[in-house]
Amino acid sequence: MGIVGEDVCMKRSEAARAKWARVIEAQALSGLSAAEFCRRRRIWASSFFSWKRRLKGTGSPASPQPVFVEAKVCGVDAGGGGGVMIEIVGGRRVVALRGFDRQLLLDVIEALESSAEADA
Repeated sequence: MGIVGEDVCMKRSEAARAKWARVIEAQALSGLSAAEFCRRRRIWASSFFSWKRRLKGTGSPASPQPVFVEAKVCGVDAGGGGGVMIEIVGGRRVVALRGFDRQLLLDVIEALESSAEADA
């Protein structure tokens, strides 16, 4: 009986993964912020972002494509601090010093942009 139970769990897991991959792809194609998309679809944003992180790098179509944005140098720190300040939607700024956690920075920027778009 244990094998049958494991088989059912695996099928449910695969079905959930496929469902969330479709949801994440639909959000990317919608042109809406993740926050607005979730609100309209009555999806918990925390679940959406959890699955988005889980599926990232699995080769699923939900994996986001790189996006390039304009950047300009506003000044050079002669002290050699080796950090960067990023201004995002709504005039919010994030400062990352040398040695920052890349994934944490991406998560923070995504959350701030989503909340700024939701406020608009």
